[in-house]
Amino acid sequence: MLAGISVEHYTQLELGTVRGASDDALEAIARALQFDAVERVHLFDLVHAAKQRPTRSRRPRSEIRPGVQRMLDAITDGAAFVRKRPTRHPLREPARLRPLADAFTDPGRPVNLARFVFLDPRSRVFYRDWPDIADASAGSLRAEAGRDPYDRQLTELVGELSMRSPEFSTR
Repeated sequence: MLAGISVEHYTQLELGTVRGASDDALEAIARALQFDAVERVHLFDLVHAAKQRPTRSRRPRSEIRPGVQRMLDAITDGAAFVRKRPTRHPLREPARLRPLADAFTDPGRPVNLARFVFLDPRSRVFYRDWPDIADASAGSLRAEAGRDPYDRQLTELVGELSMRSPEFSTR
């Protein structure tokens, strides 16, 4: 009632039948449920992604544009991350981070900070504010899943983290 849409229409949305969902209806629902900006964007991302036909996810480009590479090469006193889906990949680390370089490399898997945060006990020492980092990491994966729910690599990552990390499952 608060959103001004019928119970039947709202029930259909909850069940994932979103073909007829308008942005106005979604906006009304977000207002009625008192969503903040992040929750509102997540709702819109989920509905818009559900309206699209499932397709094969694009594979992220492995190469870095020359301008970005020059900028990374200029960073000598800090860690630099280039955001790639579905995680962030460290590309350059200062000498003080070298003792943890092994945490970011796994010959069997691509570099993945979410995996490091939730599955490697060293992450709790590496990040002084680990609970905040864990919350942000889970939130980033949730937002990415809303943007591209058909991304197979992301689905596999979320499945792995859900099975192996109670902390991730809680978040």
